[in-house]
Amino acid sequence: MPLHEKGLPVAGGPFSPNLSGLPLVLFLLVIALHLWLVWVGSFPGDRWALRQGFAPHPGWVRDYASFFQHLGTPPVAIALVAVALVVLARSGLLAAALGLLIACCAVPLNAILKLVLGPSPVWSAAYHGGHNYPSGHTTFVVAVVGYLGVIAWRHERRWLAIVAALLVAGVGPARVVTGIHLVSDVVGGYLLGTAMLLVALRVVTGAAGVAGAAGAGGGAAAMAAGARAAWSAVPRRSRR
Repeated sequence: MPLHEKGLPVAGGPFSPNLSGLPLVLFLLVIALHLWLVWVGSFPGDRWALRQGFAPHPGWVRDYASFFQHLGTPPVAIALVAVALVVLARSGLLAAALGLLIACCAVPLNAILKLVLGPSPVWSAAYHGGHNYPSGHTTFVVAVVGYLGVIAWRHERRWLAIVAALLVAGVGPARVVTGIHLVSDVVGGYLLGTAMLLVALRVVTGAAGVAGAAGAGGGAAAMAAGARAAWSAVPRRSRR
């Protein structure tokens, strides 16, 4: 089956825009935002979000925040990725499975950034330390769930793509509304998650292009071999 019928755009095709530099730009924006927080001041909404950590909230708000809190915990995240890998592998979408593993690299990258950058000044002043920037839950949902949503959309699983989009849109506010994170933490998570999402999609597109080129080469070789076999079957007298 042609690659475009499987929903995997061939590298360089009309559905494969050249976005190779965008992940780096987004990553640099993550760093730049933290430098802003350190040298300039708090991000709009950060102090409001900080107050939410000490304010009472209705039950539905706590449930909303709790849902996304559990979604990003290691047992749930690992189970989600494991199930997705099995489904992709059983469907023969090995390139998509590889892309999912690349998207998962957003999690350790987020942890490294938290250690290197440290807490933002507003957070450190309120909680005397910690590692808040960028938001790990937001990074995971945007990179991994967002990636699965794109793959689902390409394979006409529209309802799965819509669910993924709702989760991506909902995770940021859920981390802020009860003061679990600052607005700047969530913005940084969206930037970092999107960067890794684009890297993962780039890997899928590149793998699809390589597979398409290999398939085309194999088809040409088969045609050449068939032509040679047909020529050898022709009697020599007929060749003159």
